[in-house]
Amino acid sequence: VQNEHAAVLLRYRAGTALEQLGRPDEAHAAFAAAVDGLERLRSALATDETKLGLLGTTPQIYEALVLLCLERG
Repeated sequence: VQNEHAAVLLRYRAGTALEQLGRPDEAHAAFAAAVDGLERLRSALATDETKLGLLGTTPQIYEALVLLCLERG
């Protein structure tokens, strides 16, 4: 679980860097991969409390994907 969470954060950071470099398609792919990883983590966790704790620490990942989609139209 720890390694997957770290991979999610790396994908998010890559998406942020790609967005700043003006590469929105690649940023979108990185953010989408981060969200997919979060969803896999969430489904693998046992309790709702643990799931909420995970989501409570990572809302910026979902937000980044949504904002990029809105910017792209």
